[in-house]
Amino acid sequence: MRTLLGGFVVVLALALPSGALADKPVVTTQHVDMSIPIPAGTLCGFDVVFTEVGDLTVTTFSDGSQLYQGILQHTITGPGGTLSSIGPAPVHFDVHTGVVTDTGMEFSFHVPGLGVVLAQAGNFSFLPDGTVVALGLNRFSSALCEVLA
Repeated sequence: MRTLLGGFVVVLALALPSGALADKPVVTTQHVDMSIPIPAGTLCGFDVVFTEVGDLTVTTFSDGSQLYQGILQHTITGPGGTLSSIGPAPVHFDVHTGVVTDTGMEFSFHVPGLGVVLAQAGNFSFLPDGTVVALGLNRFSSALCEVLA
């Protein structure tokens, strides 16, 4: 009987997907409220401020890697105007390599009659040495500066 039970446990363990035996991930919420000054000459001939505000769900897996998901409200403000965009892009943190990868549509600022004046989408990896590797859409139109002036 003991051998039969032991065999059953081995068969059951082999039949279960390996993830079923892993620790459950820990899920928390993190509030983001970040403001980034962009000096004159970088995008426009005047200073602008880029902000991100919202809540993210952070899932931490047993190996320490993390997945950030949520929707952030993005704004870009100049001396005479503000544009807003909502960006639902997920962010993955690989604890083994230290690489942070942001995928999907980050933000897309639209102006009626002018279309997209500033957008960032695709796959953006932030390496531990500070290097950014961007693959995808980066769109900038000087109309952005006209709207924010």
